[in-house]
Amino acid sequence: MKTQFKFARILYLFYRGSVRVLTVPFRPLPEGKFKNSIRKSILNFQHSLPTEFVVNKGDTVVQIGTPWPKTMKRFLRALGPNGTLVIVEAMPENQERLEQAIESEGIKNVILIKGAAFSETRSGSLKISPYKGDHKIAVDGIDMDNDLKPGNDEMDEIPVEFFRLDDVLPKHGIEEFDYLSVTVNGAEAEVLKGTSAFFENPKPWMRIYAKGHAKDAEGKPLHLQTNSVMQSFGFRTKITKGEPSSTLHKSWLWRDGDLYAWSAGE
Repeated sequence: MKTQFKFARILYLFYRGSVRVLTVPFRPLPEGKFKNSIRKSILNFQHSLPTEFVVNKGDTVVQIGTPWPKTMKRFLRALGPNGTLVIVEAMPENQERLEQAIESEGIKNVILIKGAAFSETRSGSLKISPYKGDHKIAVDGIDMDNDLKPGNDEMDEIPVEFFRLDDVLPKHGIEEFDYLSVTVNGAEAEVLKGTSAFFENPKPWMRIYAKGHAKDAEGKPLHLQTNSVMQSFGFRTKITKGEPSSTLHKSWLWRDGDLYAWSAGE
């Protein structure tokens, strides 16, 4: 089983690299039906899109959950100097790492918002993992494959402030955005619920990506919740192909797909 899984993961990574190369000619295309149809086709075979193909030069992008400066830099390369990147990050250690990179490289077009995006404004707690990308807000009934990693069975907690993006983004001068990426280890549906004002009157061809492979109390993938949220605002949606799990645990070798949603712009 593990050998079979490892081979599948190698094949998966090969396809990801191929997609990154094959999409190069289409990146300069303007937003519209044709460009989005290519994205949807890719998502039949991949769980996510290359950053350079989902983000355009000059876009305003909101990224929720960014533990590594390399993620920030990948978005900045795709956006160019005239784009704006808003990062919302709850973990203090990750915040410091991002701040150091922003300061040391003189980056001007990043807004770093400290705290946890959620469906309501209140004080709460963040579960701290020994792995930088596995910190999470505990949501009742939501389980992750990451929870099966050694050391993630009993996480410590630290206090954090929860807020709605509807309330916080305008305070930083963000009245609209082109792309929202939500990767918060099981709280994706809650983040989307807290962004409702932006979805009620969306910018044409606004794009949303939200991880959706966590499972709810009934063992169903979280993408059912995120899909329902986005469809309630009239967005069109696509459930992506699943991906290999982050663990080799026999009960969870494969992840369910994630959510890609868009306003048609028509």
